Amino acid sequence: MSTFIILELILLFYFSRILFSREKNKKYLLLSFFIVSVPFELTKVIGSENTQLVSGTLGSNIMIILPNLFLLGIIILTHEWKKLKRIFLFDFWVKILFMLIIVSLINPNNSSLISTVIFAIFVFQYLILFNLFHSTLSYFQIIEGLFDGFRVASIIQLILAICFPILKMKTVTSLFHTASIEWSTRLGSRDGAVGFFVSPGNLAIFNMIAIAFFFSCYTNKIKKTYSLIFLIFNIITLFLTYSRTAYLSTVVMIFCMYFINRYSAKNIFSIVNLLKVILPICLILSWVVFYSPVSDLFLKSDGTEQYDNRMVHWLMAGNIFSASPILGVGLNSHLSFLKSNYTFASSVTFNEFFTSNPIHNIHLIVLSEIGLLGFILWIVFFLRLVNKLKISLSLNNNKIIPLSTIGIIIAFFLYGITGWAPFSVSILPYFIFFVFYSIKVIGSD
Repeated sequence: MSTFIILELILLFYFSRILFSREKNKKYLLLSFFIVSVPFELTKVIGSENTQLVSGTLGSNIMIILPNLFLLGIIILTHEWKKLKRIFLFDFWVKILFMLIIVSLINPNNSSLISTVIFAIFVFQYLILFNLFHSTLSYFQIIEGLFDGFRVASIIQLILAICFPILKMKTVTSLFHTASIEWSTRLGSRDGAVGFFVSPGNLAIFNMIAIAFFFSCYTNKIKKTYSLIFLIFNIITLFLTYSRTAYLSTVVMIFCMYFINRYSAKNIFSIVNLLKVILPICLILSWVVFYSPVSDLFLKSDGTEQYDNRMVHWLMAGNIFSASPILGVGLNSHLSFLKSNYTFASSVTFNEFFTSNPIHNIHLIVLSEIGLLGFILWIVFFLRLVNKLKISLSLNNNKIIPLSTIGIIIAFFLYGITGWAPFSVSILPYFIFFVFYSIKVIGSD
């Protein structure tokens, strides 16, 4: 379906809600619109790298994100400029990110400077938008917007998931992305729901994000009944993606969220507390893998083949790291590096799949693209953030965003061990939003 037709349909849906809703304050619908629009990848290409291969997880095209442009226009036109001044006030962590972009641009091993520019333009479009949200929406409106957006998306994607794979209505898989008709069967290996997304993996991560949010709402008694309903909706949809990594990651995520929330005022790293969470996680994971109705996905499907594929990718990441261990090969540029050094790539494999798809491990992507410098910052930043969010849970009542963010970070880190979808165009904006806004809530970098 055409990008502009999809955008027009989404806008028509939200304009009709504004016109017919009796609510006095409808600003939360701006954030709801953002949540719903991200998976469709509604962009306008204004330039591209001269290459036939994708350069990194964010692609090789300089893009203007059309929903963001619409939201920026609406907010700027309807609010006083004085209230929007904080759009230019970025936190310390954003300045560190800007430093890493500069390092990538001057890195002699970066074979695609344009790809790094693409990364910078993509990320800062969202950071500017999130600053505007923070300037114009209260905490309550942020929660309301997230709830509404995930609710709308959850309902529609459950319907789409029932259409395929349950009812085998394959036409629904190509409604929004041409490539999703192939990825819905994982290139013929097994079926999986795609929803609004291009692949089952992306939908699975979206479900994990929504599960983290609704679990946080349910735990903190925010619209408890509805939170439970939409939590179940997303669990069902997640099941229909048949994503093995997502199943296991979700179990760990929910247990960790419950455990951290309950013991937020205590030391969670004591032996007794660790046993309280590790033992049930291990028992449930063992049941899922060996005895549950989906055990065949782990034991009798293409698991060995997928393991071998990832091992090849991880070996390639090791070779990239060896070539530039300190600074990496440039943000969003590791596939361009492979193309420019094809003799090195061919020493690992001649299969084009491995040099045209991002490395299936986000942590190895970080290590490859920004080296040890960036990788250490990556680990330290998130360990520090989770610790501060845990402290925040024990000190104030604004628990929804901090607890959701903890769950999402856990989900991303676990799923990212075997896939690159967390860094994709249709998923990364959600991650950036929750990290950005959780820092605003706790009032610290």
